[in-house]
Amino acid sequence: MPNIKSVIFSTIFLYSSVSASVSAGPLDDINLANQVAASVTAGDLAAAYSNVTQIEDPTLRDIWLANIILKSFEVGDCSAAETAHSDMIDESLKSIYGTNISLRC
Repeated sequence: MPNIKSVIFSTIFLYSSVSASVSAGPLDDINLANQVAASVTAGDLAAAYSNVTQIEDPTLRDIWLANIILKSFEVGDCSAAETAHSDMIDESLKSIYGTNISLRC
């Protein structure tokens, strides 16, 4: 399983390279992503989910929802995985993680 710090760095790096304009929206999303990262690292999936729902960028949001699902597998919290999965936007990711949830929960 990838190191959470490398996942966080990759997420922020990819998001910042994709984001073309610098405005309050993307900066707020990055700030929220940092809060989500801290919550996921601490194992507080409820706080992570609460922050992730405020992220406006759908790609960044799906990345963090996937991270919440992976962390919920690690701590054995299937309800958190199912909640995060239901909010995913990208149908390909939703299908992949839906299969993983059905196999693990």
